[in-house]
Amino acid sequence: MYLDQLERFIKEGNYKNLKRGEKKLAILRNSVMNHQESLGLKRMVWLEQRVVGTFCSVHTYEEDKRNLFDFLNSYGLLPLVLNISWDKLLPEEQKKLEQPSTLKQPYLRFSPKKSLWIDAGELRDFETAIKQLDIVQLIEEWKRIRLFYDQELQRWNALRKGTVREINKGIQRIELSFGSLNVVIPSPQLKVIDALDQLSVDSLVCAGRINYELVMDYAAKGFFKKSEIDRLRQLKNITSKYILTKLEKDEWMHEFLHRKQLRLSQLSQESLWKS
Repeated sequence: MYLDQLERFIKEGNYKNLKRGEKKLAILRNSVMNHQESLGLKRMVWLEQRVVGTFCSVHTYEEDKRNLFDFLNSYGLLPLVLNISWDKLLPEEQKKLEQPSTLKQPYLRFSPKKSLWIDAGELRDFETAIKQLDIVQLIEEWKRIRLFYDQELQRWNALRKGTVREINKGIQRIELSFGSLNVVIPSPQLKVIDALDQLSVDSLVCAGRINYELVMDYAAKGFFKKSEIDRLRQLKNITSKYILTKLEKDEWMHEFLHRKQLRLSQLSQESLWKS
């Protein structure tokens, strides 16, 4: 049932329109970004269109991972703040951890044939055409295509999820006239507490990644000072990222960050009262 609907979605041109929309959104986003950058503005809001453009800072850190792991482990926190990448483990290490790991749900990946690729000339024509638009028209075009794209992407993802559920177990690939469907099984989810007993320190350093949001929670609770973590995690580089999004989503993100700061402040105050 779902497979038939998915094939129809592709055959009727919906998949190609989806990918065309994706490419056009990227072109429009870059045009809006270049305009905003030329004005030297970190943030612009188009209230009538309810769209926001923001330049955000992205921080890259250099970690002293071995000493950082030892530091967190000395407080008994390493199992609570560590994520381990299955793909970075050696085969023999993966074999040790097969039993305590949790399998994730498979998903479906579509590999289209060239007939479904978006023509570069078509995109160049689109890029030339939008140069005639002013900034408000660019935003309105981005919003119009974004609405279409979000709706079609939701349909496509629902069809993929439904199809992978109804495919017989053992089938890994389905050939279609316009491409192939591949069942992808994600890497298992590890329970860190089990992995700590099975892996060497070198393996943990190689495959482990610290969740710093959780680390900051424990710093706010008074387990240690933030400066102690900062000594083991030095800022290496700051780059810029541009985000063009709907005003509602931007407001939700700001509210989320505000609540997060309030929570850390409350944890810090409670820690002072207890000390």
